Amino acid sequence: MTGADGDINIDCPLGIFAAYERTIRRLTEEINHATTGPAKAKAAKELQAKVLELMSCDGEAANVNCTLCREFSRLRNQMATLVVNASRLAR
Repeated sequence: MTGADGDINIDCPLGIFAAYERTIRRLTEEINHATTGPAKAKAAKELQAKVLELMSCDGEAANVNCTLCREFSRLRNQMATLVVNASRLAR
């Protein structure tokens, strides 16, 4: 469910996904552009906090949009965890 511009298009029944998505994309860009391990880890920890908030949503289990949101959030959390762990190894 990605658009031509790479945006994730999820029709959130609770209307919260879009606001989280903007913040998550900004934090992902910060990780990608950070030049030091600590800067990457800081943004990754913020990203983890946001995706964990999104994952705690009580969305509809049968709704495909909720399922996709949870899956994207899970994958983003894994990515952020890898960044944090890699920054620890680089010390």
